[in-house]
Amino acid sequence: ATASARSPHSPSEPPALLRAMPRVSAVVYDLSGGLAAQMSQGLLGMMVSEIPHTNIEVFGRVYFFGGGIQSMASSREFAAAFGAVPVSRTIDMGETSRTREEFEAFLSSIRPRYTPETYNLLSHNCNTCASEMTRFLVNRDLPEDIINLPERVFSTPMGQMLRPMFEQIQSQLNGGGAGMDPFSGAQGMGLPMGIPGVVPPPGPPVAAP
Repeated sequence: ATASARSPHSPSEPPALLRAMPRVSAVVYDLSGGLAAQMSQGLLGMMVSEIPHTNIEVFGRVYFFGGGIQSMASSREFAAAFGAVPVSRTIDMGETSRTREEFEAFLSSIRPRYTPETYNLLSHNCNTCASEMTRFLVNRDLPEDIINLPERVFSTPMGQMLRPMFEQIQSQLNGGGAGMDPFSGAQGMGLPMGIPGVVPPPGPPVAAP
């Protein structure tokens, strides 16, 4: 007997809609190394559990804003580049129906808005960039306690006193092209993502500040 024709949806080749969709994780690092949780109540009159920096992990890579939009192969590579910045929490943002090609094309489109010169500690930082990534991938923003933390801090009496000083420093540093981005040393360290213009060509490693 003639063998029957192979099903177009054989077990070895599941249809696209049945394939597992990539999961998106927001990995939140505490730039204070635990000091924020220890000292914020006394200094600010409010509890701040972390000074967050957020990376997005998806498609087996790590994406973040540091000296521009960057990509690295893994969290281990990120840790090796910047030292033992502690992970505060990992947020499961859900599954994405986007492809890596679509995501990296999106990153190419927003890259001109995320440069060392456009970094702003209060309103245009690593967390707002990460939230823009998750909005594209899963139609969800990062939690408000991450996005709104600068405004919460600077709305306190102590924060209101410190805000003009921070804004002056921000303006002076941005004028010199440095900015207040704690990962500005990442520029040129991220690996190429397959789409020209997303990450600058790799150069010699630059130590993070």
